[in-house]
Amino acid sequence: MKLSALHLSFLSALTVANAVDSVPRQITNPDSVKRLLRNARDLAEEDGYGDGQLEAEGFQEVEAELMNYQLNLLKCQSRESVVNSEEGAPQYGVAIVRACPKNSCSAKTAGGCSKGYADLAIPLSDFVEAYIQDQQENMGLDDAVNIADFSACNEYVMDDAGVQYYVGPTCTSNGKDIKLGVFEDKYCLQASKTSFETLSNGLTLPFSSGGLVSTQCLSCAEEDGSLKQMCATMYEDAALRCEQWDISHYYWNPVTLVYRFGKDTAGCKYIEWMDRSPPPFSEWATIFSLLLLVCGTFIGAVYYTRWWKEGKCRSRAKEVLAI
Repeated sequence: MKLSALHLSFLSALTVANAVDSVPRQITNPDSVKRLLRNARDLAEEDGYGDGQLEAEGFQEVEAELMNYQLNLLKCQSRESVVNSEEGAPQYGVAIVRACPKNSCSAKTAGGCSKGYADLAIPLSDFVEAYIQDQQENMGLDDAVNIADFSACNEYVMDDAGVQYYVGPTCTSNGKDIKLGVFEDKYCLQASKTSFETLSNGLTLPFSSGGLVSTQCLSCAEEDGSLKQMCATMYEDAALRCEQWDISHYYWNPVTLVYRFGKDTAGCKYIEWMDRSPPPFSEWATIFSLLLLVCGTFIGAVYYTRWWKEGKCRSRAKEVLAI
């Protein structure tokens, strides 16, 4: 029986992948294994049924069911990054979004739901852009500020001193919401002390405190029952996925560098780590902690002074009685 290049490539890739799992210490050069797996992937593509075809089939299998889910923002991390699969460059800012079964998604439940879900780690700018494209007509925006221009970190204005300012999305201090801010770096990590009003001659920056995206459950179904493009885009743009739902499909495994069929759980550990990592310490929390420290120090000083004076009085009293 004649085997196609696709079959041969997958047989060789799976053989090497199994060897990696069974005898990892015997492999002296893991980079050579990765090159072999990449060659197998390229060979399959030359056979007309490569990674593009399998990836498309995987997306189709998921998107055929995705309209039965709702999306809920689980966590926003400004200083985390994921790698852009197309460019190989890090993208700062990550939105962890949970796709919940539509009948069980509730904003009152932590994460929206507790079973049958899939967590998606999406570059923050991709998440915001997909959301704004879907919801722009319902956001009640001021025509003076084109919110779509700020779905990613973009240059805004340069002042007379040559300082370039940027405006883009970022996370609120509790990591549960997304807002717009003014920054002094192209990654929108270094917040600027100069206000947007100063830079824009009095204009107000919308969503500067939060509310840029909804924190409620967002339906993935259009009114006619078809899939919203927003949900399809977010799933495809996800850099990491942790799928606990019942949908099985082809997906690319970044560890073994081969396509597999099942649930994509390659990103579970990283997503869990990002979800559990504490949000940045807020300014109010810092002020509150300092006030507690000052008050504690003052009360301690008062108590010590009173104790010292009372001790001194008792010493004098003993001296008088001794005389």
